[in-house]
Amino acid sequence: MMVVAAAAVAAMAQEEKIEKSTTLKEVAVKAARTVQKEDGMWLYPTRQQLENSADGYALLAKLALPRIRVDEAANSITALSNLGIVQVRINDLVATREDLLALNMQSVQRVEFIDNPGLRYGEDIAYVINIKVRKPDSGYVLGSSLANTLTTALGDETL
Repeated sequence: MMVVAAAAVAAMAQEEKIEKSTTLKEVAVKAARTVQKEDGMWLYPTRQQLENSADGYALLAKLALPRIRVDEAANSITALSNLGIVQVRINDLVATREDLLALNMQSVQRVEFIDNPGLRYGEDIAYVINIKVRKPDSGYVLGSSLANTLTTALGDETL
């Protein structure tokens, strides 16, 4: 009879432990937006920066990269030092002006800023900006860019 009573008490203790357990509703994990690397840094743009950027130039201007000037109106990226030029890449391929204008902000994962590029990038390269994007499943990108001023005879338009 004592053995049965002890087993019943142990079973009741187990039920109390189960009833006292709690469950987590939601957990938010926050990490650093910038990761320092040997030759530069990786920047992870915020959702707000991506939503407020119309193209690659606007995104790079919002990231405020060190020693880099981004002119959104002229669609140019220059180094503030006299060390060389800035090379922009998308997924490790050299990007043109049209590539940056047609960049889909929803596919951007991170921006790699390399401030000590090796010879693999070419001569006279001071900085490399490599924009890492997810591969699209399918689809096309269509856009236009119109820039006219009173001082130019012909504008700078792209479609």
